[in-house]
Amino acid sequence: LTIEWYRANAAWVAHVRSGEYRAYYERNYGGRAALRQESV
Repeated sequence: LTIEWYRANAAWVAHVRSGEYRAYYERNYGGRAALRQESV
């Protein structure tokens, strides 16, 4: 079922893999320590 979901939502997957998703979160939440990679 999970693989089917990813196939059905290929545009979303492409968006996430392109880096746009990370850039969005960095712009909107970048200052929050819990979301910075070094705090993990």
